[in-house]
Amino acid sequence: LEIETLAARVLAALREPLDAVRQGYVASTSVGVAIYPDHGTTFDHLLQHADSAMYVAKNDGGATCAVFEESMGEKAAARIDLEAELRLALARGEFELHYQPQINLRSGKVSGAEALIRWRHPQRGFISPMDFIPVAEETGQIVAIGYWVVREVCRQIAEWRTDGVAVPRVAINVSVQQMLAPGFVDRLRGLLGDYRVRPDEVELEVT
Repeated sequence: LEIETLAARVLAALREPLDAVRQGYVASTSVGVAIYPDHGTTFDHLLQHADSAMYVAKNDGGATCAVFEESMGEKAAARIDLEAELRLALARGEFELHYQPQINLRSGKVSGAEALIRWRHPQRGFISPMDFIPVAEETGQIVAIGYWVVREVCRQIAEWRTDGVAVPRVAINVSVQQMLAPGFVDRLRGLLGDYRVRPDEVELEVT
C-alpha cells in the first residue's frame, strides 16, 4: 500500500536522533493506519480504528506500522475493558499471592520462596499475569500494585514467623517504574519496619 510506504518514511524520519541539552535522544514511534472509507466514514471512527492499529504496532515491539483490521477493534475493546477492571481489582481485593518454594536439593530444606501475583476475577476466574501486568505497566497502575505486593509479603513473613514457619528469604518482582517512583526506598523501609521484617528476608528482582 502507498500509505505503508509513507508510514515507513515517517518512521525513518522519527528515528533520527534529536539533539536536546547537548545530548542525542532517539524516539520510538508506532504508527496506526485507518483508511477512508474502508475503515470508517467519520472522523471519530477513523481515529478510533487508527488508535487500535497503533496499539497493535506498539505491542508488536514498536517502531513499526499496522493497518487496521476488524479483529483489532475487538482486541482494543477487550483491552479497554481489562484496563477498567484492573483499576478496580486492587480496591476489591481481587489480587492474591502464591508462594513458590525454593528447595536446597542437598539439604532438602526450604531456602526461600518467590511471591507470584495472581488476579482472581469474580467472573473470568484467574487472569494470567502475562495479560494484566503489561497493561498495569502501560497505565502506571503497576506502582500501586507493586506496593501492595511488598506489604502483603511483609505481612506473610511476619505471620510465618509467628506460626514457627522458617522461610529464610522471599523474592519479590519489582517494576522499574516502582523503583524510580519518588520515595521508593523510604516506603520500602517503612513497610519492613511495620512488620518487623529484616532486609535480608526480602529479595527484590527487577522486572
